[in-house]
Amino acid sequence: MASTENRRKRGSLAASAAPLRATRRAGKRVAGAEQAMFARLMSGQMDLDGSAFMVIERAGSLERAESVRHGLSPRVFVNLAASLRLPQTTLLDNLGLPHSTMKRKAQHDELLGRLESERVMGVARLVGLVQSMVEESGEPEGFDAAQWLGRWIQVPVPALGGRTPADMLDTAAGQEEVARLLRQAQAGVYA
Repeated sequence: MASTENRRKRGSLAASAAPLRATRRAGKRVAGAEQAMFARLMSGQMDLDGSAFMVIERAGSLERAESVRHGLSPRVFVNLAASLRLPQTTLLDNLGLPHSTMKRKAQHDELLGRLESERVMGVARLVGLVQSMVEESGEPEGFDAAQWLGRWIQVPVPALGGRTPADMLDTAAGQEEVARLLRQAQAGVYA
C-alpha cells in the first residue's frame, strides 16, 4: 500500500514538474536568443534600437565583460551616436575618447580597445535602462529612449553640482551615478 501511495505521489510530482521544465526550456531558448542578439549587436551586425538597448542592459555582467575584453565594433559607437542624435564628435568628447583613434578604427573596421568599448557599452546600457523604465511604466508607444537620453544628458543637473550627465560619461563611476539619477527619477525623487 505504501508503495502504491509513493508511486501516486511521484506521479503527481512528475506531472506538476513538467510545466516547470517546459518553462525552464523556454527561458533558456529566450536567453539563448538574447545572447545571440547581444553578440550580433556588439559585433555591429545589427543596428541599435529600443529592444536592442534592452538586450544590452539585461545581458549578464560576464557577457558584457567578455565583449569589452574582445572589443566592440566601431559600428556600435556610430549607431549609438546616431541613436542619441548626437554628433560623433560630441559623444567622443563626452566619453573622453580621442577623435583620431576612433576615426581610424571606424575607417579600418578595427575593434575598439577595452577602455573605448567599456565607455560605449556603458552609454548603451543607460539607453537600455531608460527603455526598461518606460516599458515598466506601461506607455512605451512612440517613446524614443535614445533620443530622450541624448537630450537629457546635455542639461545641467543640480544633483551633479550643475554639471551635465554628459560630463559624467567618461568613467564607469560617473556612468553609474547617471544611472542612479535615472532610477531616482523613476522612483519620483528628483535631483
